[in-house]
Amino acid sequence: MASGVLLPAVFYLLCICRKQCAPRRLLLALCFAAGALRMGAELRPNPLEARLEREGAIPYARAEGRIVRVSEKNGFCSVLLSDATVYAGGRTYRQKRLMVSAPEGGFEESARLKAMGKLELYKEARNPGQFDARLYYRSQKIFCVLKAREAEGEDGEAPLFYHQAQSFKREAGLAVEAVFGPKDQGIYRAV
Repeated sequence: MASGVLLPAVFYLLCICRKQCAPRRLLLALCFAAGALRMGAELRPNPLEARLEREGAIPYARAEGRIVRVSEKNGFCSVLLSDATVYAGGRTYRQKRLMVSAPEGGFEESARLKAMGKLELYKEARNPGQFDARLYYRSQKIFCVLKAREAEGEDGEAPLFYHQAQSFKREAGLAVEAVFGPKDQGIYRAV
């Protein structure tokens, strides 16, 4: 998206500095058009998102994919999947990224995840200034969330760096708990 805004701005500044602007104006117009087309393509809903907008949440959906990130908080576990396959209502959808919210964790040692539950869109902001979860996750290329009733991790060949990063995160969390009081732990965990 930056190329759709930055490149025309540079050409605009070049046009101001020089007298012969006709070719640059044409290039500037082409860059603006390319940025507009790209933005239109980014905002177009994918087939699964369009179906969820039309029909609402799908109560029985199944998904499987490769685990990218696992985070546990307040008894819930959020798992980010990549290259996910979603089976919903007799149709199969491919998603580059999918968020799965599970009531229990324990997926850190798993490479893949299979889950069943309710598939729905993120909530939009109801008031101006309110956090728009749908827009935020859409910018991350995550279009919907599967609220899993059942989830099962599968062993496989997870990348070594993933296991190293997870163990570092776990050890750093233990160090923060040992050094800082309960008030400061949240701040230092975020860092």
